[in-house]
Amino acid sequence: MIEKINLQKNLSDNIKTVSGSKAVKIIKSNILASVPVKAAAAGDRLSSSIVSFARFFSLPLKQETLSLIRRQAFSAVSLPKGDDISKLRQALSLAAAAAESKGTELSVKGLEAYAQAIDPDLQKRRRQNREKNNQEEKNIQKDEDITAAELKKMANEYSGNVKLLDLLNKLPGKNGRRWIVLPFNFFDKDREYAVSMRILLENDNRAICMALDISIENEISKEKLLFIVETAAEKPMKVSVHFDKKGFKEAQFKKELAEALEIPPESVFVKTEPEEYFPCEAEQSSSIDEVM
Repeated sequence: MIEKINLQKNLSDNIKTVSGSKAVKIIKSNILASVPVKAAAAGDRLSSSIVSFARFFSLPLKQETLSLIRRQAFSAVSLPKGDDISKLRQALSLAAAAAESKGTELSVKGLEAYAQAIDPDLQKRRRQNREKNNQEEKNIQKDEDITAAELKKMANEYSGNVKLLDLLNKLPGKNGRRWIVLPFNFFDKDREYAVSMRILLENDNRAICMALDISIENEISKEKLLFIVETAAEKPMKVSVHFDKKGFKEAQFKKELAEALEIPPESVFVKTEPEEYFPCEAEQSSSIDEVM
């Protein structure tokens, strides 16, 4: 049985809380979802990711739950498709798995907004599609380095303005852990940076895993950069870096990053061709306890 709770009047169209662990039909769709576990075994990339996301959030690996998430991956109506359709569906399925873990049911609009916060490329399109001209933002360019305090301010302003995201960030998962998403964007000289910071917190609010997903673009080029940091006792223990730049000095890069984070160079791993769009939540799922 679904219990609809009006958490905030202006959020009523986006979110409602569900009681119990019974999977709920969120989106009425003519697309019939296949069996994700079997599809994953057969090599379906999206289904494999859905299983990984479910494990990351300690969701039961049941056909009902996984099919529900898969249906939502095909639900977008206003987000861009085209060449980005594969990543779009992964972002939607990650958003759906996260919402399910928090015991919430999202409308299509709410799910799209959550996916935009998760994927920096979608976040950038959201900003570009706003009615207000962004030329004013482009003129606010900094010659000096962006500080940690400024990044924190930008992330807080974004989540504060997007009430749905602010609410979801406050909700714990069914396993007691809390996954939060802090998106922000800024311009530095001629480059635009769109960032999604995703953090997994333990029950005592200690960060155990963080992804810093960055899209960098100017008029002639585009780069992707992803840092995944695993921590223990509030100190970084392992860092994985995913990016599409080739021809760099990997040994020197690892040495400098290790020195900056005060960890051994052998604890830094570099991948120039990541197999997943969201490797933090997909590849880290093996270290997260499952709730069957």
